[in-house]
Amino acid sequence: MNFFIIDKKELINKINTNSFKYIISTIIIFFSVIIYLSLPSFYNYETYNEKLKSKLAKEFKLNFKNINGIKYSFFPQPHFIVEKVSVGFFNNKNDIAEINNFKINLSLKNLNRLDRIEISEIIINKANFNITFEDLKSFFNHMHSNIHKPILIKNSNFFLKNQNGEILSISKSKVFNYFIDKKNKEKKIRIDGNLFGTNFKYSWNKSYAEFGNTKSKFTFDNPNIEISSMLKKNFIQKITLGNSKITFLNNITNLNYQFDKNVVEFLDNTIQQNKSLRNKINLLGRVHLKPFFFDLDISLANLKLDNILQVIFFNLNRLENKVHSNFNGNFKIELNNLNNKIFENLNFNLAFSEGNINFKDTKIDFKNIGKIYFNNIKTLEKDDQLYLITNAKIQIDNKKQFFQRFQITKKNRFLINDIYVNLEINLDDNKYYLSNFYLKDYNDDEEFDLTYNEITNFQKLTLIVREEFSNFKRE
Repeated sequence: MNFFIIDKKELINKINTNSFKYIISTIIIFFSVIIYLSLPSFYNYETYNEKLKSKLAKEFKLNFKNINGIKYSFFPQPHFIVEKVSVGFFNNKNDIAEINNFKINLSLKNLNRLDRIEISEIIINKANFNITFEDLKSFFNHMHSNIHKPILIKNSNFFLKNQNGEILSISKSKVFNYFIDKKNKEKKIRIDGNLFGTNFKYSWNKSYAEFGNTKSKFTFDNPNIEISSMLKKNFIQKITLGNSKITFLNNITNLNYQFDKNVVEFLDNTIQQNKSLRNKINLLGRVHLKPFFFDLDISLANLKLDNILQVIFFNLNRLENKVHSNFNGNFKIELNNLNNKIFENLNFNLAFSEGNINFKDTKIDFKNIGKIYFNNIKTLEKDDQLYLITNAKIQIDNKKQFFQRFQITKKNRFLINDIYVNLEINLDDNKYYLSNFYLKDYNDDEEFDLTYNEITNFQKLTLIVREEFSNFKRE
């Protein structure tokens, strides 16, 4: 008997029979899946609004209202589309957005029971969010206090408004992903957006394994700036310790601070600063929150005097020397090792009080000679350009060095301690103008015939000083 002889007809019949079974099984499974996925299409959603509202509140800890028009589809995955819905925070009266075509992704489980359908994610696309500072506070609480399912916002605008409804800033977001990473035990935010015309990326992580620790990173494209921060809560002392690192070009600035519910304190970080990096910044002082008052000292080094003056006074002019009446405090700016041949160590003292900004004890070191004190500092716009105008007192401590530096002949030298002069600076073009000298201070009510000369270089300054001393001698 030959056991290897196979009846071809019998083999073909077996194959056809098995193939038919597989095809039938596949068809049955396919249509069973389709029927299962289609089951929610047959539910009555007219009375489901309140139940969906409750389910969304439970899963996402947000207040969804005015749910209108629920539709179901299972492609590319099971989901609801809500034609219109409003959303806000539970503690706030006003909604933050009205959303069209609100997408609610569903889990594959329990599609056969409307009351047991599980939500896996919500997706908001092309929405406008109106955010107030109260809403920001509620969102921070949501970040730190709530466990929720993923929220994805795409191609939307965020308008930050004040109490009067005026728009303070607009941020466009391509992607705003807000979710919990169960594998790494972290809560995360990932944003890809645009702020003030500059593209940025933002990431935020809160660890559930190391409770109380958070990390964040802000990256701007143009200019290329990266700001990363780490916060760690000390539950025993009831304070939070923080470190922020700001990277701009080849410069890295570290800020150390600690805060509680009443005070933010900036700590000395000079030991941590990398000595090879330029433009070192050190910020010290305290900010009291209730009532709000700050007393801060910032030290900068290796910067150009012209650049610093532009930054300070263009911003003050934009504010018209006015701020919010509750923004009170003192801000001291120390600029050390200026990239300048004759000046170094500029000190600004800005006092913010009841909405006004005033300068106090503003001075600059005159290298090896003395100090220059500035009074009546103000800005003025002329011919669409911004000017800084001030009265200056030149305190001469080293008279010999002063006479040598400006080549004052012996016959024109005399005993002198202080010289008074008026200074104008064209901040747009970085041009300096100096008035004629006078030997006593005067008040603004007195009339002086002041002649201004442009200081183009140190040689021109020397020539003017020599001429003024010659005039003093003749008088």
